[in-house]
Amino acid sequence: MGAHYSALLLINPPPGMEIADFLDDLVGRKHEVAVGERQHPGLPLGDCIGVCKHKNITFIQGKVLFGMKDESTFLRHLQRLSAEGNLFHWTVEDTSGTLAFDYFERGNPRRSWWSCDGSISSSKGTPLAGEAPGKFAERLSAEELSGIEEWDVVAVAEGFGFSWDELVETPFSVYRPTGSEKPYGPSGSQKPWWRFW
Repeated sequence: MGAHYSALLLINPPPGMEIADFLDDLVGRKHEVAVGERQHPGLPLGDCIGVCKHKNITFIQGKVLFGMKDESTFLRHLQRLSAEGNLFHWTVEDTSGTLAFDYFERGNPRRSWWSCDGSISSSKGTPLAGEAPGKFAERLSAEELSGIEEWDVVAVAEGFGFSWDELVETPFSVYRPTGSEKPYGPSGSQKPWWRFW
């Protein structure tokens, strides 16, 4: 079935930041807690958003581009949301073959790498600490590009000081759109938020 999701890392978020308010701003609609602090849901998220806090990071995962249809609008939105801290985003969408990540420091874009349909559509900025040398270069052969996987992007995210294995053991909460009757999407609609395989 493949993976279809976007994730954010809020690195050292501002003290007192209300996650529900951040999610409302991120997706443009109100959210409420559907499931509080549990381990490994094993359930599809649908229109819901999974959130956990680990060390100095708040991890947020939802559907591709958190429901926005346009990548450039989404990136401008992330730039604005990162004004008070640092934010790392990644997207995996197997249908189109999209793998992407972006990093913002206090509203300033520092790194962006997007590939789709077997070609690199954007590569800007200086490589990040978690990037394997040359792995996300501006120009790659078709063979090199096809060798980049979801876990390679996760390794870039881990460069911000956390371990994926530790993160998935951290209690998380699921937020759903306010007024939604179902806390999760249809059974089997996507992998659980914490699983890549």
